[in-house]
Amino acid sequence: MKKLDIFLEKYYKIISNVEFQIYSIIIALCFVVGLFTIPFYVFNSSDEKPDLIYCVPQKGLELGSNIADVKTGLFINGFSEFDVNKNKFTFDGLVWFQFDPSRISFDTIDKFSFEGGVLVYKSPPETSLVNDELLVKYKIIVQFSSMLGYRDFPFDDHSIYITLINDSILPSEAMYLSMNSDLDVVKDIQLQGWGVLKTNVEHGYSEAVLDDTDLHKNISYPKVVFRIDVSSQGIRKVLIIVIPLLILFFLALFSLSIDTDIKDNMGTIVGLTTGSLTGLFAYRFVIESLSPSVVYFTITDYLYTFVLICTFLVFIYSMYLLLSNKKLSFEGKFVKQNLFLFFVISLIVLAFVLVKRSFL
Repeated sequence: MKKLDIFLEKYYKIISNVEFQIYSIIIALCFVVGLFTIPFYVFNSSDEKPDLIYCVPQKGLELGSNIADVKTGLFINGFSEFDVNKNKFTFDGLVWFQFDPSRISFDTIDKFSFEGGVLVYKSPPETSLVNDELLVKYKIIVQFSSMLGYRDFPFDDHSIYITLINDSILPSEAMYLSMNSDLDVVKDIQLQGWGVLKTNVEHGYSEAVLDDTDLHKNISYPKVVFRIDVSSQGIRKVLIIVIPLLILFFLALFSLSIDTDIKDNMGTIVGLTTGSLTGLFAYRFVIESLSPSVVYFTITDYLYTFVLICTFLVFIYSMYLLLSNKKLSFEGKFVKQNLFLFFVISLIVLAFVLVKRSFL
């Protein structure tokens, strides 16, 4: 038992040392900041992809051999609205179709639309002949939303999907054909804090099942999915959210380092914990104004909830010390200093788990 007592006494002297606690905070900050820089180097999108059935050879045989090919492309000139948090996008550009008019009519091609979007403006068609095929171009303005996921906010990257459809055509009649090179985004496009990483195009068709017992009632139509991968530019949003939370967290923890045997220190302890708790409640309004409106927890919510719980526990503990009006025993001081170490380690573990879940 004497060896254990000696060990515990040495251990207590180490963890209660102010220099040790300062170094613990610095090390924790380095770990957390280091972990939170990983998302800036790894693209990770949790956005849901639109339903698409690929027209593989087997599917092509099922649909029939007399399918008209409609080459399709999209040029995006700019976004007048690009609000990721509100999931609202508006772009102006040009959509084109190249097809054999003897196999599919111009009037049918003209009935295109955008899934999950509104065609705000559609110019009269510009037509020309290219290799005995009709090339039709439309200047368009489209307002749409995408199926975005925000679980990694504020470290989230996104894949914006623009889905072109024509529900007046059956896949057995015509099929959109499009390649990656058929999606073109103007080079100097401004996306309000976001940058384009890459683009992708996939074509196929969709099938809506209206009656499981009668397949003839299903609705099928060709579809092209244009994807734009975007990544947040700069760290302003991350700093505004994360840094104040860490400051309030460590201010509350600092109260555990103050000697409670000196009565004059109790006011400082209660002031630090009360101020941190009040600051967290007030700062929630700032976080809400910056965050997307979702029902599930984001990385910001997990971090905020952790800091709030830890700060509240420290506040309750400081109020207990104030109301008990007693000097802490060695065991009490031992517990107090271990609380400090426990919360610091817990912060590192939480940061690692949150980053590993999506980016490692």
